[in-house]
Amino acid sequence: GSLMVPPDFEANVLDCPDATVVGATLVLDGQETLARYTSGDQDIDVYASGDKVIGEEFDPGTGLQTAGTSLAAPRVAAVMATLHG
Repeated sequence: GSLMVPPDFEANVLDCPDATVVGATLVLDGQETLARYTSGDQDIDVYASGDKVIGEEFDPGTGLQTAGTSLAAPRVAAVMATLHG
C-alpha cells in the first residue's frame, strides 16, 4: 500500500525568519563538498562539516560512525556563539 500523509508533510514547521538554517558538508578526496544528505534549502545560512578532517565515515575497528551531526553540532554551536556573542 501507499503511505498516507497530510499534504504539508514535507513542510518544515521550524522554518521561520528567526531560525538559522544549517547545511552539511563533508570531505571527499581532500576537498570540502556538499554532503549528499544535506538540505536542498536555498536559504541555508551556514554550512557545517560533520566529518573528520580525513573524511572517514566509518571506523571498521570500532564499528562507530566518525561523521555526522554529533561532529557538526559543536561547530554549529561555535558559529552561533560567535555570531550572537
